[in-house]
Amino acid sequence: MDEAMKRAAIAICTLLLGCDDSGSSGDAGPATSSDVPAEKVALEAWLKARSYASWKKESAPHASEGPHGDAVRTYVNPVLDGSLARGDAEHPTGAAAVKELIRADDIVGWAASVKTDQGKSGDGWFWLEITDAKMGTATLSGQGEPVCKRCHAGGRDFVLSPYPLR
Repeated sequence: MDEAMKRAAIAICTLLLGCDDSGSSGDAGPATSSDVPAEKVALEAWLKARSYASWKKESAPHASEGPHGDAVRTYVNPVLDGSLARGDAEHPTGAAAVKELIRADDIVGWAASVKTDQGKSGDGWFWLEITDAKMGTATLSGQGEPVCKRCHAGGRDFVLSPYPLR
């Protein structure tokens, strides 16, 4: 394959399947530096900057069906969106979701999950929740966070959000 065709194939893969710039679908190893951070301090800053705002999202905030406060709005990155659309039993490394926690039309926190490793059940996810955006520190965070795993165990590879997003 000539170089121009290779670049075009990588661009299509990146756009449609959430691949990284090597053409890989992202399920072969840890997230790259251009992906969602899977470390507490970096992810907190990334959330506060609303770096997820361009992702596919629910049409409007709605009452939380879980422990995440009054109202929520879920965003999914292209990797997770593609996996959910395909009905994958296990999401690829790099899949991520952000749930904005909303009270009186203000974002008061976030719940985020980032798939960091394959085949490790809930231990393959990095979880973080900030319940007071003004204070800005995570109330829960960690690789395989037990509280998050326990609640999300009933989802498809620990993702509970209905798909397609409502």
